[in-house]
Amino acid sequence: MIMSLSADDAHRSWSNKLNPVMAITRKKIRVKGWATGLLKLAPKLKKVAEMYEGVLKELGWEDKILR
Repeated sequence: MIMSLSADDAHRSWSNKLNPVMAITRKKIRVKGWATGLLKLAPKLKKVAEMYEGVLKELGWEDKILR
């Protein structure tokens, strides 16, 4: 599977602020290959968002954290 999306949408996705189903429907995320594979990852996004927020804090980029 290959995903294509803008940097802003990637940031929203890693922050768990972008609904993957809606993003695919609205063509904000373009998927080559098995799109259902991406949807299987959706439940794990909350944990990824926590880790991503931690990395942003470690880097001193608290201003980049989406609320």
